[in-house]
Amino acid sequence: MNGFDPKIVGKVNSIQVSDKHIYFGGEFGSAFNQPRSFLASFNRLKGTLTNWTPSISGSSMLTKVTSISLSDSILYVGGYFTKADTLSRNFLAAFDTS
Repeated sequence: MNGFDPKIVGKVNSIQVSDKHIYFGGEFGSAFNQPRSFLASFNRLKGTLTNWTPSISGSSMLTKVTSISLSDSILYVGGYFTKADTLSRNFLAAFDTS
């Protein structure tokens, strides 16, 4: 993939790569001009943004993803947040990426 530019507006704190995807976690609100808060996934072969839209939220301006780790299809996420999707999750969450 020559010249890959995910056009992430903000700071990327962690990147994980699988056979098919590249995952970004950090302090951002968009990628490829699409809303993506704190987490984004790109198709590794095409360089395009995927439809994966997990939700991370918190009660302060400090909300962010500081680290991500991929194990099979589970993406573990650490950071300063209180919710992952609709569930209460303080500082640690797991997302099924399959």
